[in-house]
Amino acid sequence: TLITNKDAKDIKGQGIFKTTFSAAVSRGKFARNQIQGVESNQGPYRLQGAENEPFIIVLSGTEKVYIDGKLMDRGQGNDYIINYNTSEVTFTAKQLITKDNRIVVEFQYSDKNYARSKLHFGNDFEKDKLKLHFNIYSEQDSKNQPLQQSLTTDQIKLLSRIGDTLSNAVVPGVDSVAFTNSEVLYKKKDTIAGGQSYKIYVYSTNSDSAHFLVSFSNVGQGNGNYKQITSSANGKVFQWIAPVLGVKQGNFDPVIQLITPKKKQMVTTGFDYAFSKNSKLSVEAALSNNDINTFSTLDKYDDVGYGLKMNFDNVQPLFKSSLKDTVSGSVKLLTNVNYEYVQKYFSPIERYRSVEFERDWNLGTTPVISDQHIIGASVLLSEKGTGDIGYKFNALLEGANYNADKQFVNFDFKHKGFNINYDGSLLNSTGITNTTFYRHKSGVSQ
Repeated sequence: TLITNKDAKDIKGQGIFKTTFSAAVSRGKFARNQIQGVESNQGPYRLQGAENEPFIIVLSGTEKVYIDGKLMDRGQGNDYIINYNTSEVTFTAKQLITKDNRIVVEFQYSDKNYARSKLHFGNDFEKDKLKLHFNIYSEQDSKNQPLQQSLTTDQIKLLSRIGDTLSNAVVPGVDSVAFTNSEVLYKKKDTIAGGQSYKIYVYSTNSDSAHFLVSFSNVGQGNGNYKQITSSANGKVFQWIAPVLGVKQGNFDPVIQLITPKKKQMVTTGFDYAFSKNSKLSVEAALSNNDINTFSTLDKYDDVGYGLKMNFDNVQPLFKSSLKDTVSGSVKLLTNVNYEYVQKYFSPIERYRSVEFERDWNLGTTPVISDQHIIGASVLLSEKGTGDIGYKFNALLEGANYNADKQFVNFDFKHKGFNINYDGSLLNSTGITNTTFYRHKSGVSQ
């Protein structure tokens, strides 16, 4: 990694400039797995890559493991252990897993499909009450330097025709070879199931018919016609399973999944302006470009997306107060107004929202199909040593698809060794289904 940083001093009140440039060759690729816990099963839970690769190597120390939104600690005496070579996470007795647990694992893994480069340029300016910032980020696979796969001219032409439909980036995994005892070979035969005729591959050691070397790929349960079986052969053996009423019953097919080269770029710009020591306005705009197949010029309409975020904070001292047996201090009123706009094609580099954002808003796992608007405002009355009471309102709007409003109330009071607190929220949403979600946490202690 090459990093240059030039920080000029504020000469004669002209302001401070700071410029940063960095370039790197990436070792890993970011992935995020959402896993539903299994009752009384501490693991191991296997992780998959961003392209659903079943066998990956996780880069040491890059993982973040969450259970129900809470960050876990690694270690035999803590919450979980991880095998980086097999990409498996196992939870300790300190974190008993049930069917209701929501497990999220974010990590980077070794990705050697293409040589990948990363570039970043940043420029910041600060003068008096104003701060400006501008950043450019680029992450790109070199399509002319494939590493783990060797693409033929016909395969490159196929990738150029499929656009963003990556499920079509497959080629037959069958090769006709001479018989040998050192390979797992198959014979081709015709069969009939449910009145339909099929050409299938069957494992064989017969030198007269076993002339096909077949590569199988995991295409997901219910999407394939083969499954892996136990065998004494020196290698993995797959068996054809007849479809039932036209529904596939396996999870493997005799195909090779091609990995497309990708490019992700982002430009951000914004400013912070302090009207006074108690109030500040922050605005940031972002433009993203996410191309999941740089071989193709098709389906480019959804590559570019943009977002906007605005935030205004104000702290207003009200009056002095000194309750008996409490710490004296001024009573302050804290107010906030914020707005966030995310266009449906906007693609962040990594997650920037809370881990359980979808659950907090009852969105489920469905992809975003409309632009999102999030409007919020809050007011908090606080006194040091006594406590605070606050109210917050948020609304998430997605047009006819989904609209919701959420109200928060929090209360925390300390007096003569007593501590009383309450934290609750009420969500009302309309869309495909109408829902109401109320949850709270409260306590009294001495």
